[in-house]
Amino acid sequence: SPLLDAFRQRGLEVLFLTDPVDEWVMSRLEKFEGKTFQAIDAEEVDLGKQTRIEGAGEDREQTIELISFLKKTLAGRVADVKESQRLTDSPCALVTPKGGLSHNMERLMKMADREFAPNRRVLEINPRHPVIRNLGAHLEKKRQGAQLEEWAHFLVDYVLLGEGTVEDPQRVVRNLNTIMGEASAHLAAEA
Repeated sequence: SPLLDAFRQRGLEVLFLTDPVDEWVMSRLEKFEGKTFQAIDAEEVDLGKQTRIEGAGEDREQTIELISFLKKTLAGRVADVKESQRLTDSPCALVTPKGGLSHNMERLMKMADREFAPNRRVLEINPRHPVIRNLGAHLEKKRQGAQLEEWAHFLVDYVLLGEGTVEDPQRVVRNLNTIMGEASAHLAAEA
């Protein structure tokens, strides 16, 4: 999971909870031996001593413009778009908004009540990742276009694909076909 990036980098322990009952247990169990539990998918996770991730200040204007574009384009799919300080190896992640139910709890609620409407999550982007930097550079040149909007949606689909909860498999397949077509064209041009 991309959410583990910062924990691995800082050497912080993560407790994996795999049983459905764990959600209810952890909501009541706040501390153990002086350590406070927190969900790693929370929007405002406390990582202890914050160390600035290298390259976080580069292309600040480009990052702000990309975040604004993503907020507008993904308004119906995500609650917000923010720059991440937790991601190191991944381009983006979806996190639970402050005060919201965890993604796993929402999944359990949906199993109990098919009409349950989950909250939209927050998309955190890693401005140091090549995919995000390239999208920002492309946005600077083009300013708009269907391809940019498709890439914006693919960022969310990318995370959902990793979680195993893709909303629209056909959109993902279309985007992957386009990506593979463009990549193979570059390969053919280089040969």
